[in-house]
Amino acid sequence: MKLVQFAYHAEYPFKDHNPPDIELIDKFCKDVDSFLNADSSHVVAIHCKAGKGRTGTMICCYLLYNNSFQTAHEALTYYAEKRTKDKKGVTIPSQRRYVVYYEQLLRQNLTYRKVSLYILELRIFPADLPLKVGSIQQKDMKEPLPLVKFRRTDHYISVELDCCMPLAGDVKVEFRPNKLDKGWHFWFNTFFVELAGAEDQSQGRFVLTLDKQEIDDAHKGSAKKCPEQVQVFLNRRGECVDTMDARPVPQAVVEGTQKSATHTNNHHHVVPYQHHTVPHEQQLQQQRQYLAMRDQSNRSQSLIPSSNYTDPQQLHHRSVNNNRASSSNTSSTSSSYTSSSSSSSSSFSNSSGS
Repeated sequence: MKLVQFAYHAEYPFKDHNPPDIELIDKFCKDVDSFLNADSSHVVAIHCKAGKGRTGTMICCYLLYNNSFQTAHEALTYYAEKRTKDKKGVTIPSQRRYVVYYEQLLRQNLTYRKVSLYILELRIFPADLPLKVGSIQQKDMKEPLPLVKFRRTDHYISVELDCCMPLAGDVKVEFRPNKLDKGWHFWFNTFFVELAGAEDQSQGRFVLTLDKQEIDDAHKGSAKKCPEQVQVFLNRRGECVDTMDARPVPQAVVEGTQKSATHTNNHHHVVPYQHHTVPHEQQLQQQRQYLAMRDQSNRSQSLIPSSNYTDPQQLHHRSVNNNRASSSNTSSTSSSYTSSSSSSSSSFSNSSGS
């Protein structure tokens, strides 16, 4: 079999069955757009291990970037129809959520920044759900932090923290019935939690509410082992609330707080970034203080294996102009795009799966 060689190849790595970070999406879209507009004969091929989930996430974001579609729902529906026979394209809830995030950045002409919020408590419904192991992880953490304090009420399981924990940017929360069974998880970004404005004014806190269909591996999992709903309570100040009422919190509806960008034929968007509301060293020190306050014996027993996210400084894409085929990298861990034509070709990949 003859191998196709590509004159241009770029990798945008993120882990299988997980969403990319916002900065990676924007770099990818600008890179693809630049290549396509350089010559009318240029074509791109975007792929990952299975060529569906992570590939679809990036394609849908680019379809928003070049104004082929105005909403994430439209882009995701189009991709599902073209890519699959059963119209199930991007099915992982967190990947779909990040396409919606990117839509908000583009359509509301927002400036992305790493908003620092403090997590206070998680509530998991119903109360009889089997649950013994949990963790929380910010994207640039080397290891997840264990969640070990579970308190069952009549209606939900409360996961309490010894002190408020600072988070900024992309965050993964994971739970399992025990150390051996497969669990469920979800990703969110603190910037969009604040943007949604689902704030309980009486308590001065933000509430992120996710139903079963919005939680990875719960959306298709066993009803006896998966939650019906999860609520995450955060605030800006890091002031923990000793007692929190148990009233149900309605699911957040994201509404734009800024005027939408005017639609024009020029599909080159500018998504500026403002990094780290809290200095990185200060945030790391706060996280170390949080760890120091935990029971070390419980922490070591409840640790969930890390997602091993790559250092964000290493996530910048690399361009290779050496005719080396991209096939040698596609089985490991990246989402790449590959473009080819009779005169010029390019590959962009997302390593590690779907």
